[in-house]
Amino acid sequence: MGSRIMHLVIAKKVCEQLKIDSLPFYYGNLIPDAHENTEEKRISHFIKPNTKFGRMNMIDEKKFQHTYEMHLCHPVVAGYYAHLISDQVWLNEVYTPLMVHEGRLIQTQNEDYYKDFTRMNRLLIEKYQLSPINEHFENPIKEYNESLTNMILQGLKKDFEVSVYSALKLMNLEHIEKFIAHSVKRVVEVLGAYYETYE
Repeated sequence: MGSRIMHLVIAKKVCEQLKIDSLPFYYGNLIPDAHENTEEKRISHFIKPNTKFGRMNMIDEKKFQHTYEMHLCHPVVAGYYAHLISDQVWLNEVYTPLMVHEGRLIQTQNEDYYKDFTRMNRLLIEKYQLSPINEHFENPIKEYNESLTNMILQGLKKDFEVSVYSALKLMNLEHIEKFIAHSVKRVVEVLGAYYETYE
C-alpha cells in the first residue's frame, strides 16, 4: 500500500486537525506495515477472507472499528485505524488502477512501483517537514506482532536517509497528493466522532 513516508504525512495532517497526541498516533499509524509475510499482513491489515491481496475494498474497516471501538480515543489505536483507512483509499485510487489489469497484477511494473516510494521520500519529507520517530508506545492491538517494532522503526530511519528527490517512473506526484488529501479527509471524518476537539 502507501509508503511509510506517505502514512507519516497523513498522520501529521490528521493530528493537526483533530489535536491528537502526535507521537503515539504516528507510531500506531506506522506499525501495521511491520509485517512482511503475506499471511501476517492479511491479519494486521484486517483483510477480508477470500479476497486477493492488493484488490479494491479488501480491508474490513468495520471489523476493526467494531473490535476496537472502545479504544479509538487511544492515539495508537486511532493511528492504526487511520493506516487501514488510508490503505483502502490507496488500493482503490492508486494501486488497483495502476497495477491491476483485467484482474491480474502487472508484474513488469512491480520494481518501479516500489522504487518510486524511495524516489519521492525526500520531497515529501521536506515539503511536510517530517521528522523520524524512534519511540515505542503501549499497543493494545492483538493483531500486531510487537517483536517487529524495531524493524519498522529502522525502516523509517532509512527512509529519512535518502538525500535527494528522483523523478518518478511510474507514479504521478499530483495523484499522490490527491491520495494524501482524500485519506486525510476520510480519516478525519471517521475519527472526528471520537474526538471532542474535532470542529
